[in-house]
Amino acid sequence: MLLNDYLSHADLSQSDFAQKLGVSQATISYWANGVKQPSYHHLIKIRAATNGQVQPTDLLHAAELRL
Repeated sequence: MLLNDYLSHADLSQSDFAQKLGVSQATISYWANGVKQPSYHHLIKIRAATNGQVQPTDLLHAAELRL
């Protein structure tokens, strides 16, 4: 599941999710829109915070969609 889709389904704002992960809202926006890729450490945190609904490959897919 794409990160933006997860946030929408979970009724979470990027700011709320950013706070949960300890990063800025801008960072979540970059990841969700495929502008930047999260580090391995953050990929693990994202997967855990989304109960496995957002996988590392989903974040790579967001970058592909941007092309």
